[in-house]
Amino acid sequence: MFDKIFIPTCDCSYRVASNAGLFFDGFVVLATVVLLIILAKTHKRFLYHYFAVMVGVSIFEVFTSPLWNNPHFGSYAYYYRDVSWVLTLGWTTLILSVMLLVDTLFKKATEVKKFFLYLLGMSLFGFLAESTVVFLGLRTYSDEVLNTLWGPRVWSVPVEAFYYIPLFSALIIGFYKYWVQVIEKIALVPEKKIKWTRSLFISVITVFMFELMVEPMVINTNLPEWSYVYKDISIIMTGVWVLMIWLSVKLVDKYFLHLDLKKRFGLYVLVGSVLAIPLEYWYMGNGFRVYGDSAMRDFIGYTVPMTNLPLEILFAMPMYFALMMAFIRYWEFILDKRQ
Repeated sequence: MFDKIFIPTCDCSYRVASNAGLFFDGFVVLATVVLLIILAKTHKRFLYHYFAVMVGVSIFEVFTSPLWNNPHFGSYAYYYRDVSWVLTLGWTTLILSVMLLVDTLFKKATEVKKFFLYLLGMSLFGFLAESTVVFLGLRTYSDEVLNTLWGPRVWSVPVEAFYYIPLFSALIIGFYKYWVQVIEKIALVPEKKIKWTRSLFISVITVFMFELMVEPMVINTNLPEWSYVYKDISIIMTGVWVLMIWLSVKLVDKYFLHLDLKKRFGLYVLVGSVLAIPLEYWYMGNGFRVYGDSAMRDFIGYTVPMTNLPLEILFAMPMYFALMMAFIRYWEFILDKRQ
């Protein structure tokens, strides 16, 4: 079904557990159990809430796995390359704990204020978590990341973490909040008038956030010099992604607004992926998109038939659009409620 272009080699020595790794595994599992006990008292469908955040974190971790090295959690602790379910549980538990704390302390705050308080809490606790795994030798960074760092570090963590962690958290929280509408069966009154300009602005912010985070993994090349706004992030490439996302959301909402949130979400992802996959193949074939060595090493070697498009990219597109679409629609829900 798929063509094999090479047989990758795997040095799995990184899977050998260290003492620090075993301790961290136990701590994360214990913290997760404690959080679930608390959530069971505050949320009727608490497992659905936890699972929604965990799916968002998993999508992000698999998508960006070439950026990190996560060694020594133990051979049982990995579910894709060096992506560890221990870290997935850890980030999920941390994000939900911060959100629960904010919701408890600021019950009367608006949804917008709570969102930024979530990010403030994650900026603090997320940085502490990142510095801990780095200190314990459970996290290192790929060569592509190291080559793009500004230089300064705080507690062995690159200073870029101060913007990376809030951006990562924003996308996951947006993804989760979208699915809260489904989990809690919240009835939303469809907007009769589509706010095209507002949706376009939200799409621009969302795409730029994501490109800022994955920038070391894939390089945008051979574009006009004037189009680059930060490192290799080009307004041309960003504009194309924004257009695809924006059109996908608006086309689905225009013709399928009668469907429930789950079905519309599936259509958002499907339409966006159908538009993006051929374009990504064209970008790669014409030298506009070049994946880094770490990403290439993570590819298992299979390609889409009659193309040289790595199979991972075929599956990465739906992951990308899942996070983007959920975040955009979540913010549209918030802004609609304020009116």
